[in-house]
Amino acid sequence: MGQQGREHKSVMPAEVLEFLQCTAGGLYVDGTLGGGGHTALILEATAPDGRVIGLDIDSDAIAEAKCFLEPLAVGQS
Repeated sequence: MGQQGREHKSVMPAEVLEFLQCTAGGLYVDGTLGGGGHTALILEATAPDGRVIGLDIDSDAIAEAKCFLEPLAVGQS
């Protein structure tokens, strides 16, 4: 997962996926959406029909994450 000019690196990605025990079709909440790195990992691990609800207080972070995650979006509500 990369985006030109993107500098954010998700912290402990393998540990997050191991802890969550992601499964296909699962529903997860990312309460610190930030740049969308963990959300992207979760979506990839739960493909093809996993879903993540991403929350963040920073509207700029939400906008950035939306652009970053758009290629992974299959259906949006």
